[in-house]
Amino acid sequence: MSDSYLTIEGDRSTLYSSGQDLASACSELVEITHVLNTRVRDLVHDAGWWGDAADNFKQDWLVSSAASDAIVQAMGHISTTMEHLAVVLGEAQDDLDDARDYAKKHGIPLDPDGHPLPVTMDISEYVERAEAAVQKAKRARSDAAQSFAAIVSQLAPGGSDD
Repeated sequence: MSDSYLTIEGDRSTLYSSGQDLASACSELVEITHVLNTRVRDLVHDAGWWGDAADNFKQDWLVSSAASDAIVQAMGHISTTMEHLAVVLGEAQDDLDDARDYAKKHGIPLDPDGHPLPVTMDISEYVERAEAAVQKAKRARSDAAQSFAAIVSQLAPGGSDD
């Protein structure tokens, strides 16, 4: 029993607000990219620019625009993952608090880490509740890590488009 049954570690409020800030930044980047797309198109058109140089300029911008779109998509996934992680960690903490309330209500003595002290009474319900809360937090962290790894692999050179 190495995991504490007192608290689910993690700064949930910062995770959640950072996720929201990132989502807001996504919206701003989408707007900036849209404005630049319009300006590039208008610049080429208004200048009466044509030929290889104009085509190369437009193609270069299309590449940059596509990169911006990929970044926005990645930022959106990261934002959602951060917000989801914060919510699930909060739920796990609530579950852990409920387990401790159960222990208190049923007179189960706990050590400083929230683990039950040796007693002759049945403590299985408390242990199951507390362990389920800890495992829920571990799964949420693992899922977030896998999601972040997938995002990074998509952004890395040669990354997949899945």
